[in-house]
Amino acid sequence: MMGFWRAGLADGREMTELSPELKAPDCSPWRALEALGIPILWAEQNIGEHFVCLQAKGCPLLCGKQYFTTLSLDGGSPTTRVYRFVRRQEKQHSIWAVIGEGCVGTFMAPPEQMECPDPQAEE
Repeated sequence: MMGFWRAGLADGREMTELSPELKAPDCSPWRALEALGIPILWAEQNIGEHFVCLQAKGCPLLCGKQYFTTLSLDGGSPTTRVYRFVRRQEKQHSIWAVIGEGCVGTFMAPPEQMECPDPQAEE
């Protein structure tokens, strides 16, 4: 299932990962957005009709995609789940808003955690 991110900038513009001004040969569209030097006020990830959104609240935001592959112990085929996320990096922790096929969640994690939490991981 396809998805995309969208972000609101302090100058009033909204951009997506498909915005022409963010096409750069040497970096991702999100990094190109950051390179504009305009504060990012909010960001959302969309999959179909569903989305997750975080406000910056003065903290850095990051949008990305994470793949989780589960191997079968009985010889079955591996399965891969794809999640899109928005992360707000706060001083004491990071907030992750995660969306994937069939699941949506918000998670709090230590600030040094760089990998998206797996919403379907068994506790």
